[in-house]
Amino acid sequence: MTGASSERVLVRPMSEQDIAEVVRVHLEAFPGFFLSELGPGFLRQFYRGFLCADGIALVAVEADAGKVCAATAGAMQPAWFFSRLLVQRWWAFGLAALPTLARRPSILPRLLRAIRYRGDAPSEPGGALWSTLQVRPGFHGRGIGRRLAKAFLQEAEQRGARYVYAFVDADNERTIRLHRSLGFKSAERLFTPEAREMVRLALRFGPPSPGQ
Repeated sequence: MTGASSERVLVRPMSEQDIAEVVRVHLEAFPGFFLSELGPGFLRQFYRGFLCADGIALVAVEADAGKVCAATAGAMQPAWFFSRLLVQRWWAFGLAALPTLARRPSILPRLLRAIRYRGDAPSEPGGALWSTLQVRPGFHGRGIGRRLAKAFLQEAEQRGARYVYAFVDADNERTIRLHRSLGFKSAERLFTPEAREMVRLALRFGPPSPGQ
């Protein structure tokens, strides 16, 4: 994917050299969230996994300073992607999570569910998972997240996805509005084992499948 810039911000593919900065953006954007609590080491392994051929990983970078101000990532074939991630990096995820696990042994069931995650894809094949989008505090309100989102969707469509789906907390109205403004439709509501209410949204490319 070729980079595109405007308003002194460049959108381009994420590289290995971006990972440390992307992790910092994640921790600033999502304080107190479960993945953040697992620490920078766990997040480094998580984002490094999206640099494979099946992943889509993009960053928005200040054109002058080169500072990452936003990032997004997802997978073209989520079930295969997360299975591969577990096989190749289970030991790295485990080691990275050990300090948090030592402090809070009660998180073990949730950690195991996170490691075994397969993307919770809808039954219809051909869906790419939009896994995460984070904007560094101080850069909100500039349209950077929206531009990054559009770049992700364009990449997924060009690579053959029939649709893109995402999960959003049911009470996160700002993020739900962003998705709907991009053309996403609410598909269903569901609850995590921790009783966290989520909304699964989907954006279809091209004409609907028969029966849809």
